[in-house]
Amino acid sequence: MAHLLPSDLSPSKRCVTVRARVVRVWEFTKNEFMHLDIVLIDEKGDKMYGEVAALHVDKFREQLTEGNVFLIKDFFVQQSKNMYKAVEGEFMIKLTPRSKVEVQQNVPADFPRYTYSLSDFQILPILIRHTDSFIGLLKVRLPSKSQESDKRNLQITDIDGNIMDVALWGELCAISDDDTWYLYVPIS
Repeated sequence: MAHLLPSDLSPSKRCVTVRARVVRVWEFTKNEFMHLDIVLIDEKGDKMYGEVAALHVDKFREQLTEGNVFLIKDFFVQQSKNMYKAVEGEFMIKLTPRSKVEVQQNVPADFPRYTYSLSDFQILPILIRHTDSFIGLLKVRLPSKSQESDKRNLQITDIDGNIMDVALWGELCAISDDDTWYLYVPIS
């Protein structure tokens, strides 16, 4: 079956099929569940954001699992959001009740599995309060706590040896040393 790459999509193209891996799935809530969000990557490594509205999520929630490659059919292509973009791109897809999602079994070994765009530590302060990029997660193992305190200091070091000091206050200090803590950092 012929399919397009997500990078070849535009709102003018109708009745198309794409083959892509779902690399990330999460729920967007704002006082209530709004939509299921997905990030797709194609065989060339190009990425695209997608959404499933709350009204249609029951059809797709179990199917759209991270790591699987799918043929996706009968969806809308529209202009990408201009705020909180999970990935850069001119367009995004929206799955509808008529959309079809079919998992692919024989996927080439070199089909990309991950996508990310990291920010240098030096520009993180500049990105504070910017709404054009999505906020990503960085998994951090907390250092041992030396004493009872309302503040807990840790350092995060990037691959170039740059260090960012992070202070945890209040309730975050009560996290046990065995717990994993998730630090929200901007992704550019």
